Amino acid sequence: LDLIIGEKSRYNFEYFIDKGKYWSLGLFSRYNRIDEDIDLTLNRSAQLFDTPNFNRFNLEIEDFTNRFFAETYLFKDFRFGMGLEYKYLRAFTQSFVIESAIDQEVTVLEENDLLSAFGYVDYDSLDDKYFPTKGFYVKGDFHLYLSNDNITEFSIAKGDIGYVLTPIDRLTFKVSSELGF
Repeated sequence: LDLIIGEKSRYNFEYFIDKGKYWSLGLFSRYNRIDEDIDLTLNRSAQLFDTPNFNRFNLEIEDFTNRFFAETYLFKDFRFGMGLEYKYLRAFTQSFVIESAIDQEVTVLEENDLLSAFGYVDYDSLDDKYFPTKGFYVKGDFHLYLSNDNITEFSIAKGDIGYVLTPIDRLTFKVSSELGF
């Protein structure tokens, strides 16, 4: 459990029951809050609003994520997992108020409850976690976000592939690439 209390409170909780080659279970929970002031005077050519005196934009984002998953090793270096995720996202600002919500202190830019099913695969034959000298790895992740009142169904897929080789002693090359859509 990582817990930070203060002006930007947040936490990160991970619990995993490892059963080796049998199905293992995990629980993940996280809360992040970002409060950022964006200076709009840096690039006057990209004016976002019609008001010329609008110099700063305050953006606050809250992200609350809970994940339950199960994973197993199909063989020595090949891991497979799947699970469910609940995510609450809220983005709001106090910099301006939309006329329809004039009695409100903040303008909510986005507020969504998202539910997703996800799966991942991970093949890793690197000989060392931090300083590998040989090996190959492939990682893939797919999230299917289900539709609700505010959004339609969508998906996110990510991949990572890499290869490590040592042509001569004390000289190692790592070639890697990432893909996402």
